[in-house]
Amino acid sequence: MKIRQAKEKARSLPRRVIVLRANFLEFPIPTARLRDAMTRIIPTIKAPRRKLKVAKSAIAWWLMHQFDADTRTGTPDPLPDPSRWPHILNSEHVSDELFENRAALQFKFTNIFELLGDDFANLMGDIPLLEERIVLLTVLDLWRLLGKPKQ
Repeated sequence: MKIRQAKEKARSLPRRVIVLRANFLEFPIPTARLRDAMTRIIPTIKAPRRKLKVAKSAIAWWLMHQFDADTRTGTPDPLPDPSRWPHILNSEHVSDELFENRAALQFKFTNIFELLGDDFANLMGDIPLLEERIVLLTVLDLWRLLGKPKQ
């Protein structure tokens, strides 16, 4: 039943893998499959640069309001070009265990964002698809962990 519902939400198999993985206890997708699914949907994300900026702003907003921290800096960081995203997701410096932990964190962030109601709609409304939010947040997170490698 849930697999059929996932098919209605996400037509392509890679997107369904990510949607199903949102319920890890029921669908414990192996890390290699999750990583592959994320890599395979990158070319299908429309307006990827804009959406990555939206995801980055949402994280900054949440951190600022959660911890009363000012996450703004003098100069905005350049974001990684979408052509680099597969390399970030598949970096040899990111073990399967680290990838799994960081991806799980992004699923949790997405759940937190959804609990924000109207604030979430304002923050992530431009990224309505769960699987795209997960990919974008994972790319941002791994990019930062890898030391923001140059284009």
